[in-house]
Amino acid sequence: MIGRRLLHYEVLSELGAGGMGRVYLARDTRADRRVALKLLASDRARDPTARERLVREARAAARLSHPGVVTLLAVEEDQGEVFLIEEYVEGESLARRLERGRLSAPEVVRLARELAAALAHAHRLG
Repeated sequence: MIGRRLLHYEVLSELGAGGMGRVYLARDTRADRRVALKLLASDRARDPTARERLVREARAAARLSHPGVVTLLAVEEDQGEVFLIEEYVEGESLARRLERGRLSAPEVVRLARELAAALAHAHRLG
């Protein structure tokens, strides 16, 4: 996938993977900015149920505007792939941070508050 182009998005590197798919760092060649592309895993890309789940996720995310939630920029389809374009947020993942050792109590409290605020916002919007 690295080096591949989907529409006007040039895939630069992989950021992570989960149960449904992978997230890549890409360059939006039109806006000249870095974005995150979320694609379904190759074994799910042709599954209509998985595709619809991704679109539902996009519709839900599109309603959210909160500092603790990445902004959905667009939902696109190219070369048989449905993918989300989200803002790219620079920083260290929680997994990477935990590789360096346990979080201090103040760090845990700060993160828990931020996560709870983002979840509360999402729940208020259904």
